[in-house]
Amino acid sequence: MAFRLLHTADWQIGMKAAQAGAAAEQVRAARLEAARRVVALADAHAVDALLLAGDTFEDSTVPPRLVQEVVLLLRNSRAPVFVLPANHDPLLPGGLFDHPAWRDAAPHVTVLRELGPVAIGPADLFACPLRERHSVDDPLARLPDAPPAPRTHLRLAVAHGSVRGGPVPDGELADDFPIDLAHAERAGLDWLALGHWHAPSSYVVAGAVRAAYCGAHEPTKFGERNAQGASGQCLLVTLTEPGAPPQVEALPTAQLEWRREKVELRDGADLAALRARLDGEPASARERVLLDLEVAGVVGSDVAVAVEALRDLLAQRFLHARLGTRGLLLRPDDAGWIATLPPGAPRSAAQSLLAAAGAVGGDPQAARVAQRALELLYRFHLETGGTASSAAGSGAEARR
Repeated sequence: MAFRLLHTADWQIGMKAAQAGAAAEQVRAARLEAARRVVALADAHAVDALLLAGDTFEDSTVPPRLVQEVVLLLRNSRAPVFVLPANHDPLLPGGLFDHPAWRDAAPHVTVLRELGPVAIGPADLFACPLRERHSVDDPLARLPDAPPAPRTHLRLAVAHGSVRGGPVPDGELADDFPIDLAHAERAGLDWLALGHWHAPSSYVVAGAVRAAYCGAHEPTKFGERNAQGASGQCLLVTLTEPGAPPQVEALPTAQLEWRREKVELRDGADLAALRARLDGEPASARERVLLDLEVAGVVGSDVAVAVEALRDLLAQRFLHARLGTRGLLLRPDDAGWIATLPPGAPRSAAQSLLAAAGAVGGDPQAARVAQRALELLYRFHLETGGTASSAAGSGAEARR
């Protein structure tokens, strides 16, 4: 027996993408294109089932034409397709899944409205559809216990919620539809396809990785990553027999790249290097890269002013870009701020560094190190509520 499924989730078709500004329409189009990529991968790998683990749509207000477009897209799959209603698109009377397009869909496209099981060849699929936007109930609680061994059928489940007992990715909820994986072990699941969290995460159940978030097929915002990877993929899962460890392969699906960078600036040379790197971005970045760039450091006023000119360059080089400058501080040009430091070691250290940085005829390398240390002390002074020097008083912190 060799059973293969493609696990995808969180398409969120119809999302507003307001944070992408003028590129919002391209971001929305990319989500549909990534969905087509998922179906193409399912066909290319000749899977036995394509599982959509919830949040296929952004919310219940998406235009009917988008529902129609998604149904048509899924009809093109050669594999049976199973769609789970979840918290963004719950199973409600008159909701998205009552659209006539689902009734007219091909027989191989199924909306999972009940627990099941649904027979898919040698596998039984259980579903945990959601009927509300928020809940503290465990979606897996109703799963039936595993049958006595030896088992002849694979046992699969698809659910949407927040796994308890592990790290919670940034920006995700820990108490929304909480999932206890003990239910997966009790039910004897060979694979639990999870949705809700947009970065991929996998979990050991009964001695092997048998549960995972595949991650969103297309990033929805900056920072959708963790130690196990980033959004923009689906999972190809191969099951050989009941109880055997699954084989899992991540397949890329993202159409756009959401890139986040932080750059430390100290002088004009650092800024010139950053400009040269940005200017050398390939032409394709203009079509597919959204950049969140944060610059920080203690710099002279000439560099602080020149940083603002980066905004035009970013607009030319990327589909969408944000430039953050809250961490950019003006270098002090007098010693007035030192007098506001606590007496003793802090003030003495700053005075010694100031003298070493301005020493005439000394070691240039030592002077640079002292200047850098003085700038770091100045930054710490401001970050802990200190007063900026008079030279930086009108703009010690550049604004976004």
